[in-house]
Order: sequence, then C-alpha cells, then structure tokens
Amino acid sequence: MAEGAEVKVKIEADDSQAVAAVKRVQGAFATAARGIGAFTKALGVVGFAIQGIRLAVDAIRTLHAWMTRGKTAAAELARQLEQARYERGVARAVDEYKKLNSEIERTIRLEKERAAIANRRTARTRDEEDARAELAKQREIAGLDPTADGYAGKKKEIEDRYAREAADRAASRAREDAGAETARLRKELDAKERQIAGQTASRDADLKDAEAARREIAYREGRRPWLDAMGPLGGKEREENEARIEELKKRAKASDERAATKSADIRAAQDAAETLRQAIAAALGHDAEAAAWSA
Repeated sequence: MAEGAEVKVKIEADDSQAVAAVKRVQGAFATAARGIGAFTKALGVVGFAIQGIRLAVDAIRTLHAWMTRGKTAAAELARQLEQARYERGVARAVDEYKKLNSEIERTIRLEKERAAIANRRTARTRDEEDARAELAKQREIAGLDPTADGYAGKKKEIEDRYAREAADRAASRAREDAGAETARLRKELDAKERQIAGQTASRDADLKDAEAARREIAYREGRRPWLDAMGPLGGKEREENEARIEELKKRAKASDERAATKSADIRAAQDAAETLRQAIAAALGHDAEAAAWSA
C-alpha cells in the first residue's frame, strides 16, 4: 500500500509539474502566436500600403501618359493647323500678288490699246480735215483769173490764209494731243503707283512674317537648356521644339526670298513710274510751248 501511495504521490506530483510545464509551453506558444500574428498583420498592412502606392503610381503614370498623349496630340494638331493656315495664307498671298500685277499690266495694256485706236481715229479725221482744207484752197486759187492783174498777189493771199489756218490747226492738235497723252500717261502712272503700293504691302508682309519666324526661333532656341535639363522627361517636347525650329527656319527663308523677288519688282515698277513722270513733264512742257507759240 505504501508503495502504491508513493507511486500515486509521484504521479500526482509529476502530473502537476507536467500540467504546469504544458501551460508554460502553451503560454509561450500563445505569446509567439500573438507576435507572429502581429507581425503577419503588420506585413499585411504594409503589403496593402505598398500595393496601394504601386496602384497609385501606376494610375498617375497612366494618367500622365494619357494627359501627355492628349497634350502632345493637341499640340501636334495645333501645329499642323497653324502650318496649314500659314501655307494657305502664303498661297493666297501669292495668288493675290500675281493677280495684282496681272490686273495692273492688263489695265495699262488696254489703256494703250484704247489710245492707239483713238490715235488712229483722230489721225484719219485730221487727214480728212486737211484734205478738205487743201481742196478748198485749190478751188479758190482755180477760181482766179491767171491773166488778170494782181493774180499773184491774190493767190499768195489765199495760200497765206490757208497756211495760217493749217498752223492754227497744228497748234490746236498739239495741245489736244498733249492733253490726251498726259491723261493717258497719268492713268498709266496711277496704275503703276497702285501696283507699287500693292507690291510694297505684300513685300512688307513677307518681311514681317520672316521677322516673326526669327523671333520664335530665338525663343525656342532659348528653351533648349531647360528642355535638356529635363532629361528623358523632356524628350518628346525637345523633339517637337527642334522640329518647329527647322520649320520656322524654312519659313523665314521662304519669306525672305519672296520679299527679295518683290523688292526687285518694286524697283522695276518705280523705274517705270519715273519714266512716266518724265514723259508727263515733257508733254506738259510741250503743251505750254504750244500755247505760248499760238499766243
């Protein structure tokens, strides 16, 4: 019995220690579990946060790419529209310039043709008038008696009278011709001056466009350091900036060349206008001389 009791006591003692040990182990595991849970929970929060940041970054990148793409497309469209508008404007200006010169030359040509027709008509009328005057003179002379006394004196009187009439007609015709020629020359001069004004305005527009292009070139060249500092982020804009510079250089060169051609046209028209002024002065001088002579 004593042995049995002893054994029982040991068992109970061992059981108590075992239970305590188990509880201690359980406590350790529980503590470890709580730590692991907190750690895994923290990892979960961090993972969620990281995932959220990644999603946000991806969203920003996507939005930036979309906005950049839209901005780039809009800028390219605006550039194309501006270039198309410029090209249409140039084509229209060239057509208007050609039309101006053509219209002025046509006006001058038609005026000369009308003057030539009028001159031919006037010459025919004058020839008929001179022929009638000569016929009348010859009839008067034929009506004289060559055997009568004073025949020679009467004949000379008739001839002198018709000569004076012819001189008067000549002076009147000179004044008429000078007036008509002056009027025609003035019309031609007016047309030339309109041509010069139109050519000058067109030339000045080309020079203004070339200067505007050079100003934009200077502005865009000044942006190069800033775009270079942006590195890869400024690649697209830098490329567009350089393309625009090349486009503007061609535009300025074309405008300068058009302006140079028009300057040559202007000088030629100015020379023609000066010749017309001299011709008008000569015609007016001739008119004054004819008036003085007839007086």
